[in-house]
Amino acid sequence: MRQNKERILELLSLLWTQTDEKHPVTTTQIMAMFSEKGHTLNRKTVSADIRTLEEAGFQISVTGGRENGYYLENRLFEDPELRMLIDAVSSAPFLTKAKSHELVGKLLQMTSMYKAGDLSRHLYCADALRPMSEKVYETLDVINRAINGRARISFQYFDYGPKKRKRLRHRGKVYEESPCFLVFSNSRYYLVCWSDEHQDMVQFRVDRMTGAGVVLKEAAAPPQGFSIDTYVRSMYGMFGSSRSLRHVQLLCENDRMNNILDQFGFAVRTSVVDDQHFLADVEVAVSPNLFAEVFRYNGGIRIQGPEDVVSSYREWLTRALSQYENHNDGE
Repeated sequence: MRQNKERILELLSLLWTQTDEKHPVTTTQIMAMFSEKGHTLNRKTVSADIRTLEEAGFQISVTGGRENGYYLENRLFEDPELRMLIDAVSSAPFLTKAKSHELVGKLLQMTSMYKAGDLSRHLYCADALRPMSEKVYETLDVINRAINGRARISFQYFDYGPKKRKRLRHRGKVYEESPCFLVFSNSRYYLVCWSDEHQDMVQFRVDRMTGAGVVLKEAAAPPQGFSIDTYVRSMYGMFGSSRSLRHVQLLCENDRMNNILDQFGFAVRTSVVDDQHFLADVEVAVSPNLFAEVFRYNGGIRIQGPEDVVSSYREWLTRALSQYENHNDGE
């Protein structure tokens, strides 16, 4: 009985790795492959084992011809789905090159060796954007365990100094926060937490966290009515906090509607101003990231109100321009 089970598993492995609709294997080929491994099979045994796999739920198709050919048809992922997953893994900037190759290799095991070759070599990702360490995966695991266990999390947070060296914030302060959501935005992971210190929702870049650990204290919940979708859409570059949220009116040229919908979704309130412009009333964190985003449209999007936000934008532009007032080309 044990030999029968092992034989059937070997047959499944053969069909999984070496067959697809363009590469079926015949009964003769199956018997030859098993013979190379020291097993003797006859045609009745092959047919019986195929039926056993079909009864177990594996869809094995039969091709006609001089001799029937078999291939495994049902896969966990269809080819377009598998290609999409491989593209996502290959282009993810938070994965190291080694980890990306490792994960792609695992995904390629979900199809035949023939299709694996076609799927594994078509996408380029700039290595300069990749992290140097795989510590981020350990931090993600800690965050997930804390959220699932409704526990708090502790960590230190760092920036990079002029010499590209890590510099801990606030002299190595150990943060203790209540993790609520893990967000993937701008090709980065962010942890969105409730902060007792700020009495507000705050966010941290996961790749800038170090020494993360689960704290066996009950985590605080987000404020009643808090919407993570609204929060993320309101934070340009995941910068700011819920306290900085304001209703801001943006005067936009008509061809900027795509940009407004991409950032704020179809629920954003808009109204026609004239033949060339519309007004968007958005809830957004007022921050330098918002000002930089508006500036890059070169007048295509303008802050219309409130007046204090317009004044802050003017001050931001003035400070930026002042850096060049005494600058002479060639010096």
